[in-house]
Amino acid sequence: DSLVKTIPVGVTQELIHGDEFFWGELMAAALLGSVPVAVLYSFFVDYFVAGMTAGAVKG
Repeated sequence: DSLVKTIPVGVTQELIHGDEFFWGELMAAALLGSVPVAVLYSFFVDYFVAGMTAGAVKG
């Protein structure tokens, strides 16, 4: 059932049929799949940088 698949699995199974690629729909799905990650990153970038810096400093 295509309603219970994750976005990457659903996109590849529904929009790639053999050697036929639906590029417009694939790019739209890639954009919609990456927007939530980009939004979350923009809100938590300070914590991300602080964690990377804390892990890189010895002592």
